[in-house]
Amino acid sequence: MNQELVDEIEYTKELLANSGFFNREDIIEILEEQFIEDDIDFSNIEISFSQKDNSNFKVLENAFIKLSGENIIAIHNCGYDIEEGVTDAFELFVHLKNNKYDPVGFCFYTFEDVEEAIENNKLKITFGDFENSPDKALEIGKIVFSTLKESNFDVNWDETVNNQIEISIEWDKIFDENKEYEEIKKNVMAELKKQLRPEFINRIDDIIVFHKLNDEEINSIIDLLLKNVEQRLVEQGLNIKIDKSVKELIAKKGVDKEFGARPLRRAIQNIVEDKLAEEILDGNIKPGVEAKLVAKDAKVELKVKATK
Repeated sequence: MNQELVDEIEYTKELLANSGFFNREDIIEILEEQFIEDDIDFSNIEISFSQKDNSNFKVLENAFIKLSGENIIAIHNCGYDIEEGVTDAFELFVHLKNNKYDPVGFCFYTFEDVEEAIENNKLKITFGDFENSPDKALEIGKIVFSTLKESNFDVNWDETVNNQIEISIEWDKIFDENKEYEEIKKNVMAELKKQLRPEFINRIDDIIVFHKLNDEEINSIIDLLLKNVEQRLVEQGLNIKIDKSVKELIAKKGVDKEFGARPLRRAIQNIVEDKLAEEILDGNIKPGVEAKLVAKDAKVELKVKATK
């Protein structure tokens, strides 16, 4: 791997971590997508997250909440650039209109804007209306400007629709697992209310929304499942060890954002059990032989060592 690629990966990793919008799994997924042609395994990459206190971001967040009260769609981290941001804002507008809401305009900042805020302590905020009216867009801009000013931000804007509103802010957002959980719980409850009648929901004693599994918990589940596999092998007189690299491959292939750890058992079957069955049928694994499964380049290999 050349130094230029190393530097690019390091910069991207730090930017994602310091943005405060992504957890470890998100960052690894983004890196894998961005550098897919380089075929790099990011599963063991070291990621250091910001140790700041979220205080400045909370002020911005409260300002955006106030703007929502003014019927303005205020969106954090809306797309990568302005074009994506406008598209996302209009998609949200259509969704809200279909649900009998009537927003009058929008404001947002993009991931590119977050990058500039991290580097230069300046955040640009885009605004507009949904009718392509310069007068209405200007009115939205003035409301956004006034709200940010009232929130004690140092605001710079030339009061035209041609330029974004800029605020001075030391970016200190940190990723909040608890807040993400509360958001998930809120969405789950809203979906339940759409699908189930109120009288049925009222008869349920409690509704529990589980936290997402972290890396340590996933590894513990993998260890338990593999222990069961190893025990079955021992009962057949076979001495097979499973390397840590195989466990890492299982974690990568067997955890899904939508289904959590449910695919783990299937991943173990595909990655470990099918390979073991194949090697046993080929006569490479038998009593009296020490063997070890290792993973290399996303493939599982068997290393055999005859016992003396």
